[in-house]
Formats: sequence, C-alpha cells, structure tokens
Amino acid sequence: MTDIFFSYRSTDRERVRPIHDALAEQGFEVFWDQEVPSGVDWDSWIRQHLSQSKCSVVFWSATSVKSDNVRHEATVAKHQNKLIMVLLESLTPDQLPMGLYSQQAINLADWSGNLDHPEWRKLANEIEEKLTPVWVRRKISELQSKLLAERARREDGKTLQAPIVSGMGAHFKAVSQDASKKRLAKSADEGMIFINYRRGDDPGFAGRLFDRLTSVFRPEQLFMDVDSIAPGEDFISILNEQVSRCDIFLAIIGRSWLESRDQGGRRRLDDSNDFVRVEIETGLGLGKRVIPVLVNNAAMPGAEELPPGLKPLARRNAVRISHDHFGSDSQGLINVLRSLLAQEIASRSS
Repeated sequence: MTDIFFSYRSTDRERVRPIHDALAEQGFEVFWDQEVPSGVDWDSWIRQHLSQSKCSVVFWSATSVKSDNVRHEATVAKHQNKLIMVLLESLTPDQLPMGLYSQQAINLADWSGNLDHPEWRKLANEIEEKLTPVWVRRKISELQSKLLAERARREDGKTLQAPIVSGMGAHFKAVSQDASKKRLAKSADEGMIFINYRRGDDPGFAGRLFDRLTSVFRPEQLFMDVDSIAPGEDFISILNEQVSRCDIFLAIIGRSWLESRDQGGRRRLDDSNDFVRVEIETGLGLGKRVIPVLVNNAAMPGAEELPPGLKPLARRNAVRISHDHFGSDSQGLINVLRSLLAQEIASRSS
C-alpha cells in the first residue's frame, strides 16, 4: 500500500518534483509519475492506486484547477477522508473547484526546499496524521488528557497557601513559594525513564542495561514491563499510563529488532497491535524525548524500513552501546539521561 498519492497536472510536474524528492528522502512512499503498464486500463489503474493510498496530496495551479482528472481525484480523496490540498501558486478560494474551496489548503507557492518552512511543516504534520491509524490518534489524545489532568492535580497541590499567623510571619511562608524552591532544587532523581525493548532481540543486552541503570536511578524511576507490572494488572493500560508519565523513552534496538517475525512469518513491526510498535508510536505522538539505543552493533533503521507511525524514529539521534565497551558506553548514556532529566525538571519549575 502506497503512503501518498500525488494528483497534479502534467504541466506542473517539475514544480511537484522537489516536493516528491523531499518526502521520499524522509522515507515516504509516493505514487506520482509511474508509467501505466501496457494493456492496463488507465482509469482503473489510477483508481486502484488512489483507493489503496493512505493519503492523497492534490496540487492546485491555474492549469490543474481546469483538469477534469485532477478535480475528480480530489473529489474521490475528499470522500475517502484522505485529501490534502497544496497550492503551487497563490489562488483565491473561489478559483478552486466547487465543493473543495472550503477546505484549508497549504500554500507552497514560495517554497524553495526549506524543511523548516512553516507551510512545509504543516504539510508534513498533515501527512503523518493521515498515516497514523485512527485508534492510535485516539489513544494518544486520551493519554494527553490524562497527563494534563495529572499535572494540573499535582500543581494544585503545590500552590496551596499556608495560614499566616500574627506575630509569626517570619516563620510562615506561602507553601507555593517553598514548593517552588524545592522544585528548583530537584535533580534527575525525580524523572522517569521508560524502557522499550523486544523480547528475544538481544535480551541479554536489555537486561544488562536495565541492571546498570538500577545501580544509578531509583527503581520507581524506571519502567521495564518484565519487573514493573504486578500480577493481575491490565498489561496494555499500565503500559500506556507509564508512557504518558515518562520523561525519557528509551527504544532499545538490537540486531533482530527490525526483522523480528511472528510464527506466521509476518514482520512484527507491520502488526499495528505489536506492543513495541504501539509504545514507540505513543511516545512519539505524545512528544516524548525518544532515544534509540543501538545495542550489539545494531544498525539504525531507515525511515523507508519502518511503518508510517514509526518513521519519525529514524530522525532521532541514537546512542550506541557495544559489548566491548559496555561500561563506558552505558556510563555515557547515564550521563545523558541525568542531564536531560534535570532539564525536564527545571522546565517544569519555570
């Protein structure tokens, strides 16, 4: 199944090409300029690829708005709830086809390849949203609401004012002032770390790293499902809750992480219910600091090798831990974790 279907007028091909190239470099699979195989009905072939794509980007220009094919493909994509509209030149809403002018369009008329351009970021975000399964987005929204409610509850408890007794003003301060000082004094001992790993993927490394971390951080700061879920508790609910509460998310990647397969021969990462995939997608969706930890000479997977919801992982800077240099490598990771946790605590206190 193709990630993105491009709909445009052939005369706009060279203006569309840089957009295609930029998305392809980020690991997205784009259907845009393929030759129709000999003997194949063109209309049926296009319909098939449009229906199988996960989102459709329609490019509007002064010429494409007059194209029956582009207008039709845009209408079909809208009905399938996968339409993203992009302006190749500045057009007013009334210049767009009837029934489509009310939909927000992304204006790339002045885009010159800058990936930090606000309209380009808007396009990338919309594509990732279309490619993320609805149930994952719903779960992320639920976790965000719970996280905000929990933070609000904690902050309310820290800003209560203590009564000021006559004659004792020097000794009684607002509890909020005292709590503020305490928050500023907090260190990495307060943060939480979620450890994501796949059983069977260099398990010795994951266990060894966990043991190393427990020698530095308090047990309640670390979450690794093997030891952290009590008998009888809901596995999925606990995992989701812990991901939402963590400050740093470690994704441990071993040599078989990418190609690990189930009993039927299917790659586990291609299963939308795979625990490892769900946890990482949730962490990325919640904006957590997700750090890939490459162990035992594992290679960092490319975006083109990952399912849509995991593609952003390929852009995260990774940490390497080798067998020969485990001591120094793990200490380097610990130093990074301490620094990042301290920053997280300080940002909450400001």
